[in-house]
Amino acid sequence: MIPFLFGCHRVDALENVEFSAENLNIYPFMEENSFEVTLPNNSVDVNLTQNLENIVWSRGLGEVTLEVGKLHTIILQGVDGAVEIYHLYPNADIAKIKNIQFNETIKDYVFDKHTYQYDLTVNNKITFLDLTIEPEVGVSYKVINPSKLDVGDNTIKVEATKNGAINTTYTFNIYRKPNFIYKEFDYTGNVQEFTAPISGTYKFEVWGSEGGGGIYANAKGGKGGYASGYYYLNEDDTIYVYVGEKGIIKNGGSGTQVLGGYNGGGSGYVGSKRLYAGSGGGATD
Repeated sequence: MIPFLFGCHRVDALENVEFSAENLNIYPFMEENSFEVTLPNNSVDVNLTQNLENIVWSRGLGEVTLEVGKLHTIILQGVDGAVEIYHLYPNADIAKIKNIQFNETIKDYVFDKHTYQYDLTVNNKITFLDLTIEPEVGVSYKVINPSKLDVGDNTIKVEATKNGAINTTYTFNIYRKPNFIYKEFDYTGNVQEFTAPISGTYKFEVWGSEGGGGIYANAKGGKGGYASGYYYLNEDDTIYVYVGEKGIIKNGGSGTQVLGGYNGGGSGYVGSKRLYAGSGGGATD
C-alpha cells in the first residue's frame, strides 16, 4: 500500500475494489492487491472497469490490451486522496486445484479454487488432517508441512505446479483448540462467562458463599450450600456465571444495616446493644 498525503493528513486506502472486463473472469490472486485473469488468446483487447464510485483519477483502465505473461498495472485515487496500486496477471494457464477436502468436518470450510488462503479452527480431539486433493488436468501438487496438528497454530500448504503455467500455493492456517479440563471462577462482583470449547456433557459444581459471622467465641458464618449437575453444551455455547460474595461483619449504631454479599446475600442489622452483626453470603449460580 502506498500512503498518500492530502491536506496534511494521511488517508485510508481504498477497499473492496473489483475489476471486470466483458467475457473475462477476474479473481483476487495470491498476493495483496493482485488479480488473475485467464486469457483465451495470447493478446486480448478489453474494456477494463472497476466497481468503486469515489474514484477521481485512474491509470490502466478503459480500453487496454492484456497480453499473456505481461503484468498489467492499475492505479486508482479516491476522492479523499487515497491511492492504491494493483497488479493484473494475464495468463492463458494457471495451475489450479479443483478441490481440497479434509477427513474431518471443519466448520464454515468451503473450498474455492480461486481462494488461496483459509483460516480454520478445529477441536482439540482432531489431531490429524488427511487431505483429499483433486487437481485440474495436467497439474501436479505437493503438500508442505505434516498434517499432524499441534495445539495452537498450524499451517498446511498445497503447492500446485504445471509446465508453462503460473504456479500457485493454497495455504491453510489451522488453529487447534487446547484440551479442556476444568475452569474455576472466583468472586469478582460481576457476571462472568464461559464458552464451551467443544460439544459435550459438562459437570457443574457451585458453592454458595459463607455468612459474615459474629464476635463472640470467634463465631464464624455458616457455610454456603453446594449443588452439582450435568448439562450438555454445544461448541461455542455461552454460560453466564455469578459467584456469590462472602457476608461481612460490621458494628455501628443501633439499626445499622450490614449489607449481604453479592448475588442475593441477606442483610443484617446491628441490635440495640450495638454489637457486631453479620450478613449472609451470596448465592452462586
